[in-house]
Formats: sequence, C-alpha cells, structure tokens
Amino acid sequence: NVPEMKQRKKFSKIRLEVGETRGVQFTLTADDWGVYHPHIGKRLKKTAEDSEFWVAIEPETDCDVY
Repeated sequence: NVPEMKQRKKFSKIRLEVGETRGVQFTLTADDWGVYHPHIGKRLKKTAEDSEFWVAIEPETDCDVY
C-alpha cells in the first residue's frame, strides 16, 4: 500500500516579526507514519513500514517539495 504523497501530520502556527527566529519542536510517532493494510478476516491493520520518509517544513500549507 502506498499512502498519499503529502499529508499534514503536525501543525503549529506562530507569528514572527521581520528578522525574528524561533525554534519549533514536535514529535512524529510510528502512528503518524503508519498506513492501513487489509488483512483477510482481520479488517484493516495500521502499520508503520521500515522505510525512508521526507519531512517538509514550509511557510505555506501548499508546499511543493517533490
């Protein structure tokens, strides 16, 4: 199964003045990376695959990182 290309998992809105910098921290869990796989007789099971992921942090919600 292939998840959607782009998914917003965490969101933090902050206000910055011109030239101001600020650190923002968040944690992504295995559940955030998981996708649902169908299992016969067991419905859907969400699993996080051992893989490489891209994380995009952009000032706009319509980021184009691909």
